[in-house]
Amino acid sequence: MYNKYLHFKIFSFLILITASVFVFAQETTYTGIEFTGLFGGTAYDGNYYNFPSGSEVWGGFANEDVSIYPLTFTDGGQITFTGSTAGTDAEVYFRFEYNPYPDTEPSFNTISVTISGLNNAPYSIDIPSQGGNTYSSFILYVATPDAPVSLTDVSLTATFSSTDVYGCIDPLAVDYNINATSQLMDQYGNIMCTYDSCENTPGNGCMYANSFGPFNEWFGSYECELYGGTPCTGETEGCTDAAANNYNPNATNDDGSCNYQTGLVWSDEFEASNLDPTKWDYDIGQGSWGWGNNELQYYTNSISNVMLDNGYLRITAKNEQFGGANYTSARIKSKGLFEFTYGRVDARIQVPIGQGLWPAFWMLGANIDNVSWPQCGEIDIMEHINTEALIHGTHHYNNNGHQYSGGSAVCNAGEFNVYSIEWSPLSIKWFLNDSMFYEADISSNSVSKEEFHEPFFFLINLAVGGNWPGSPNASTQFPSVMLVDYVRVYQENAGCSEDVDNDGLVTVVDILLVLTEYGCANECLHDINIDGVINVSDILMILAAFGTEC
Repeated sequence: MYNKYLHFKIFSFLILITASVFVFAQETTYTGIEFTGLFGGTAYDGNYYNFPSGSEVWGGFANEDVSIYPLTFTDGGQITFTGSTAGTDAEVYFRFEYNPYPDTEPSFNTISVTISGLNNAPYSIDIPSQGGNTYSSFILYVATPDAPVSLTDVSLTATFSSTDVYGCIDPLAVDYNINATSQLMDQYGNIMCTYDSCENTPGNGCMYANSFGPFNEWFGSYECELYGGTPCTGETEGCTDAAANNYNPNATNDDGSCNYQTGLVWSDEFEASNLDPTKWDYDIGQGSWGWGNNELQYYTNSISNVMLDNGYLRITAKNEQFGGANYTSARIKSKGLFEFTYGRVDARIQVPIGQGLWPAFWMLGANIDNVSWPQCGEIDIMEHINTEALIHGTHHYNNNGHQYSGGSAVCNAGEFNVYSIEWSPLSIKWFLNDSMFYEADISSNSVSKEEFHEPFFFLINLAVGGNWPGSPNASTQFPSVMLVDYVRVYQENAGCSEDVDNDGLVTVVDILLVLTEYGCANECLHDINIDGVINVSDILMILAAFGTEC
């Protein structure tokens, strides 16, 4: 838990210059700052920050209190703190970056100071002027290996001055400033206004953000949720056509998301007693470098971590030592069992809420073993971290190195929500409860994204810790459970609506004739999806296995 509060000290003074321009200065001080986001092998025991020998050279400690961002140091600033050591002098410094993601510019390092002595002593570091740049990442680095250091009472002061009065200039906002001469914006170009109802903001009933960087919880839709706005739960926005697959009886405004696809080609309703081995396999262990993210859990296939329970897939993260890790959890995948290109994906999921928890429903290119990552491509249908009121959808690809972009939407992730994508040769669209919140161009006109025109497979997991969410703390509840109600894949033309026998009707007979063309003349009727009945859905899944578009 953070012991923090925010002081705003605003002072102004008048300088007589040509045209009687008024200059305003604003000083903002943040106190009780902590650095709980560990990365690169660093350690923190609640008292001392340590950079052990063998840690990555880039290892450090990130401040995860997103309420202080973005930061501006037009007229500089200052960091003050109380410091002591465990016996060995330690050199420390701080770094600010544009985004809370590695090596995003602009960025700058402060000067370093050496902490010495077992007793607490005051320290301060001045921050020079950084012009109009903004920063959303505040990191502590301990430059001396194996020299634990204590930093308490950390305070950050930022000073900003302008000849304009910045504020919200929208009369519809609750924080409308009649004296403001310029609209206050964040670093993404989002208007910084607060509304008593998100109906006054983009989204017509809910507010969402169209871009994000990891840890950026503070902007756009998150503000709307914090200040009483209507989250994107589909209660006001959605498909209003009762004939559509995704008809939302609670929707009052149609948002254009109606889905009329009837071609269910693959699904798992998790109604069986055990996980279907023809659909899912397990990832086991800690992976390389914590699955590439410095995650803290050991993935198992134990029923204590992954099982089917009353019609749900249940993935449980536990605080227990196993295989050299302090936590266990599970990750399942359809690699080698179900891989596909293009279509609509729907999954109804409930995720746990807590510091250090990172549930995800995502996809990787099936050729990952041959081309590696990110060349294989990655589609994150849903990711959630910590206790934030956002879910994220992202795609990762290779373009002279790792590139990514995505969007976020406000939701109560602790409740069941339907997370979807519509993937076509032209684009990938992300939906929360049938309301689209982001679209990525993957057409031939976009940046080279060939990886998104190849087969992908599913992954579902509940990670603990990692570069993005940081580590669990005393507030994190274990065991923590992620529930999945279903996963469904639809593809166009999978309905096979062709009168093959020319009898004037499209029936199962026509579908069986198509199956015959693909070498399934006998024993075509099997309960493929193990739902207890043999019906058209099973036949369509057989067709999909043969790759036919009917």
